[in-house]
Amino acid sequence: MVILSGGLGCEAPAPATRQAQVPAGTAQAQTPEAKPAPQLDAIPVRVATVVRQPIASYLQGTATLESVAQIDVLAKVAGLVLQVAVEEGDHVTQGQVVATLDDREARLALDRARIELAEAELAYRSLVHLDQQEAALELNRMELSEAEAEEKHRRAMTMQQRGLASAREVQEAKTQRDIAKVAVAQARVRLKYKTIDDARFRYERAQTDRQEAELRLQYTTVTAPVSGVVSALMMVPGQSVRDHDALMTLVDTQRLVARTFLPEKFSGRLKPGQSAYVQVEALPEQRIPAQVRLISPVVDAQSGTFKVTVALTQPPSELKPGMFATVFMTVAQQARALVIPKRALTLDRAEPTVYRLQDGRAQLAALILGESDGDRVEVQSGLAEGDRVVVVGHDKLLDGALVHVVDEDLARREGPATQ
Repeated sequence: MVILSGGLGCEAPAPATRQAQVPAGTAQAQTPEAKPAPQLDAIPVRVATVVRQPIASYLQGTATLESVAQIDVLAKVAGLVLQVAVEEGDHVTQGQVVATLDDREARLALDRARIELAEAELAYRSLVHLDQQEAALELNRMELSEAEAEEKHRRAMTMQQRGLASAREVQEAKTQRDIAKVAVAQARVRLKYKTIDDARFRYERAQTDRQEAELRLQYTTVTAPVSGVVSALMMVPGQSVRDHDALMTLVDTQRLVARTFLPEKFSGRLKPGQSAYVQVEALPEQRIPAQVRLISPVVDAQSGTFKVTVALTQPPSELKPGMFATVFMTVAQQARALVIPKRALTLDRAEPTVYRLQDGRAQLAALILGESDGDRVEVQSGLAEGDRVVVVGHDKLLDGALVHVVDEDLARREGPATQ
């Protein structure tokens, strides 16, 4: 008796009794044209080939993107807002003019300061010149007194030699001469260093007042202290602002960080400088490169977690502070790991297993797994490179079941996960 079997989608075979009625000659004529077909009870599956690929293992956390620099631009002088040069969402560069205040009072104050400085400088220099003249006259008088004292001392010595003056008179003349010499020396010092302290102080204060007036005039032109994006405006033209009022908020969108919290058991697996990447809902297919910057040395006693700060190294322009993000921090990497798709793993067993294709049958294989990366997982034991494992259809399989492959080598076509 001849038994015919059909694959998925084939009609059921005719009863055996009817096939037995076919003439022998007819059956012999059709046999060479028949093609092998899947057996009737074979289960259709998709398979993937076990390959060697780079793989990395990550710790995953959630975070909100934050800007490293978020600055409130403050008014440095009081005044009336004349012009606002930016709007919310505008990108500004450091030093760019973002607003202008009424500068009329500041200009008047600067003019007054300049006039007061000129007056103080003139008074100071005039007084110094007059004082120097007085000091020079005093020096001349001291020099004359010294000459007179010298002459008296000389005459006293002459008279002593003639017996007309006593030694005491000579000593007194000598003392007067020495005093006159000291007075001359002091007069010369005063001539060289004489200043008018009060005038000098007024002059220096006037210089400071002028510099302050110039600075206050500059402050009526408001500039961006850093480059960034205007996230909020707190002023409108015509509004009066006071000193230190907030005018706008700037955020630096090129320096973004994500702060996430991880269970304390992972604290020994991370260190600053490790590579990472960030994914956001706005760019679901893009892995944004990042790096672990800071790891908190303190574990929160209530939650049992520690904080990790990850800095984005090349944030796209689409990213904005406040976006929800998922952070992946690299903790292990291998260049040539034996990998399979995670979907090849069975879900109904306590240990990791897959169905390996062997001689048309699905053979259950127990595995020892290593690192995992997205939709792939490393196989440390249980499979060899080139083996084929079931990735679709294993929920209908039992160990040793006949299978019919409808799609092969899926892993090779998909390639490694994007890093």
